Amino acid sequence: MARARCFAVLALAAVTLVACGGGDSTPADTTAQPNLDPPVRYTTEWTAPDGIDLLGRTGELVRASVESGDYALAFGVGKFADFPQFPGYLEAIGAPSESNSRYTPYYYARSPEKPDTNEWAQYYHLARVTTDGKNIDATVCGYGLGDNPAKNYNLSPIKDAIHVQLSTTADSPGLPGIPDADPAASDPRAHFLPSWNVFGDWKIDGMVHAAYSDNGAVAEPCFDWWAAQFPTFVRTEPSPYLYPPEGYVFPTLPADHLQYPEWIGPADPS
Repeated sequence: MARARCFAVLALAAVTLVACGGGDSTPADTTAQPNLDPPVRYTTEWTAPDGIDLLGRTGELVRASVESGDYALAFGVGKFADFPQFPGYLEAIGAPSESNSRYTPYYYARSPEKPDTNEWAQYYHLARVTTDGKNIDATVCGYGLGDNPAKNYNLSPIKDAIHVQLSTTADSPGLPGIPDADPAASDPRAHFLPSWNVFGDWKIDGMVHAAYSDNGAVAEPCFDWWAAQFPTFVRTEPSPYLYPPEGYVFPTLPADHLQYPEWIGPADPS
């Protein structure tokens, strides 16, 4: 999967419609289109074990919850002009919050003082998920790589695990968006932010992060995946976290870090 994904600022100009009549031209109302490719410098790449569908509706909702939360942590919720909010995120969490409480999803809607301009490659693994059609309970495991080994503090130890919970009162969970069928090629229709409200009627009930809450139970399902990514790291029972060996040189992000799956477009119900 050598697909480089470089996000540039996409300036979407509003189109002025001119109606002609009697020699006079009257401009119609214009609506500014949101910038779906804000100048972020990070990508998010997802994987899942056999039997878990990243591209299905359940996987899509978990991905949207985590990605929108990360985006809000880095850029706030509509706080900076160049970084519009992730569509539907504010409605999904219910309200923004300035609270620093790290035990609720509202922590992911706090307002940073300035945009996060770090270059970063974030890797997530949907390790566990259950759903009955109206409730979703999932564990997401992750780690990130920056451009400076000294800043890759989240690898010492690895504790990037998130317990995600969503619910809906709707009769149908909704349809997933257009699937990103080729992880090795970038779809020209894709954007960094989805062009539609991925959440629909779903609400984010909880996003508890092991790194923030120091809740080892959240991280337990992630141990095997972390160990596969960093086989030299050591686990000290009963801690679910992995620690680098002495003298370990932290890796940096690869030149071809990926955005996968991409947000291509909403489902076509026809």
